Amino acid sequence: MRTAFPAIVLLIISCAATYQPGVTPQTGDSSEGPRSASAPTYQIWADGRFAWDSSTQELVFVPARVADAHFNVWPLLNPPKCNSCVSLQVLSHDPVAKLLTVNVTLTNPTGLSGWFVRGLVIPEDDADLEVLSPDGWWHSLDMPVLEPPPAFMIFAGDQPDREFGPHETYSAIYQFRYASLSVFAKCEYQVLVRYPKEPGEVSFLGNGNVHGALTKSGGFISARADMEADATCPETSMQAQWETDWSDFSDWHYLRIESGNTYLTWFPGIATASDTARLWIYARMVDSKGCALVYRIDLPILDATGVPNRVFPPAGTGGAVFVDQLSTQMTDPQKEFMATHCVGSQKLVKSLADSMRVYNPDFIVIQYHLAFGAGDLANIVGNDWVSNWTFENAQEDFFEHRSWSTQPNQRVLQQDWNWYLTDPTSEWALYFIGNTIERMDPLGDQFDGVFADSASQPWNTDPEKWWEGSDDPYDMFTYWTPKTQYFFDTVAQAYHTLPVYYYLIPNAGSYVTTISDITYNQCDGVMIEGFCHWGPDNYFTEEDWRLQMNRARSLAIQNKIILCQTDVDVDNIPDRRFVHGTYMLLLDNYTYLNMLGPWGLEPQWWPEYSWDPGPAVEDWVDIGELQDSGGCYVRTYENGIVIVNPSDEVRYFTTTKMYSHSMFAAGGLLPEDGVPTGVGTGPIVGPGVQEIAPHSTWLGAG
Repeated sequence: MRTAFPAIVLLIISCAATYQPGVTPQTGDSSEGPRSASAPTYQIWADGRFAWDSSTQELVFVPARVADAHFNVWPLLNPPKCNSCVSLQVLSHDPVAKLLTVNVTLTNPTGLSGWFVRGLVIPEDDADLEVLSPDGWWHSLDMPVLEPPPAFMIFAGDQPDREFGPHETYSAIYQFRYASLSVFAKCEYQVLVRYPKEPGEVSFLGNGNVHGALTKSGGFISARADMEADATCPETSMQAQWETDWSDFSDWHYLRIESGNTYLTWFPGIATASDTARLWIYARMVDSKGCALVYRIDLPILDATGVPNRVFPPAGTGGAVFVDQLSTQMTDPQKEFMATHCVGSQKLVKSLADSMRVYNPDFIVIQYHLAFGAGDLANIVGNDWVSNWTFENAQEDFFEHRSWSTQPNQRVLQQDWNWYLTDPTSEWALYFIGNTIERMDPLGDQFDGVFADSASQPWNTDPEKWWEGSDDPYDMFTYWTPKTQYFFDTVAQAYHTLPVYYYLIPNAGSYVTTISDITYNQCDGVMIEGFCHWGPDNYFTEEDWRLQMNRARSLAIQNKIILCQTDVDVDNIPDRRFVHGTYMLLLDNYTYLNMLGPWGLEPQWWPEYSWDPGPAVEDWVDIGELQDSGGCYVRTYENGIVIVNPSDEVRYFTTTKMYSHSMFAAGGLLPEDGVPTGVGTGPIVGPGVQEIAPHSTWLGAG
């Protein structure tokens, strides 16, 4: 004798254009399909209930008899008359684990194709039933947001455009985890069909990709949802919500839609005690009464933040080199030399980074991204150079605007490099985070951090006055500095609360604007571009030289990374010595030098890099502590001395012992055989008065 059956309602539904009162929908047994585009929003193929027979361990299909036989979640539905288009087969049942696997076979009862056929399981609020590994989750503009949304499987998912042909049959396999078998009586089962195929729906294609991770201290997520939208109605809007104590996401999420993919960036910025975060994402077409999509991401929340994949090594007693960029055309000997003699580089495609790490697995590579600007500029993604300008240009809220600007949309143009100034406090900051972390390629291990270029105050802009407030330059920093601090706070917290720690190294420029109060204490360090001078034979005033040194030193004593980079002329030996000597005055744990000759990306090496006088004797906070009575700046080492004159006049210093006066020549371009040129020896000079020329250095070894 069969037992009484708890039941699940089965509906098979089709999305059409718009609902018109009084129009009767096409019902299931007809072979003509929907009559016209005037059919209601949802059409019905079939309506039925699942029933569990405990004696035979089977599910059977029981047709519905009346219009209100289901829960009426979809208010515009009429009951179908299909009695034979659904069949069920139990594939496995584990009553101990309470797992039930069922094959649902569906036959199209009409003579027309349907598209994107989805079978939904819709539990009541108190029904403890879960569909494991569904194809997606669903909600509609005509139904309330369910918690959780209905899970669905797709029929004919392997067909082009997921077309379910006339009278064809396809199956979908469901695996249920249930509390008790009686729970099926509290669930509707519906199958939605887009029928006929028309725009007005966003279609789920998968869980996408997730970059970054969450930690108890905050963390960061950049998720890419692979979505499909009809080309005639490509715009979508998105919502998201967490099932953790991160209930309010509105202040820290960012969304962009590009080329059929939807990119979402979340930066919670708050702590949590949860172990897992469940994120639901809702997508819907703009101006559509059609369908909307839900999908779910389950993410672990880790206990602690991570460490870098690679660590900047101490500079050592003779200093160390971090090069700006390298050519993909280097020979293997050149690659081996640069990889084993330099700490790292930036702007390297993945194939070049990988080839350098063959010789030195700890070779650091950081990626490039403008800090406060956007334009038609390409950045590295894997092995390619890719521009996001089409998307960025459409995000008007990213940019700074001035009512007096004559630029497009009253933007601010950086005239040297043809990019537009972005607002650091806008969603540009979250876009920057998401974009750079996605390019960081955590699985492929390409980049160790980000070089954020042009991260000081703007210059050479149109309009010339680019800030709000008076023309007083102090008002410029009153306006700009808080914006930069928000940006650095936001980006650094995102980079530093991930399971992998990423470096943030902005370009501070020359760092000699006296009234600037921009600081970089949140960051891992800075690049000083234009280190110790503007260029060969183009020098700072002594006051500006001191200002740059003191600002760099204030970061160095915090163990920040200082990338000292400047242009040199291979034949201007005194200028080269001045650059190198100034660097040796600054030398600390994580200070690195890069002297750039006129060879672009070609590998370069200078004999100055090999000079090692041993550990420094003096430490200092203010550069004035190193100035002697004759005006020179002097730092002694266990095996040497550095004397620097940054002024426009000759100065003198009295040495008290004999030194080998180190004088460098040649060097520069690294030959293809990877063997550097250049010499660094000099005459023995006894104790006595040494004449130090303007903007030069006297180095003594011994």
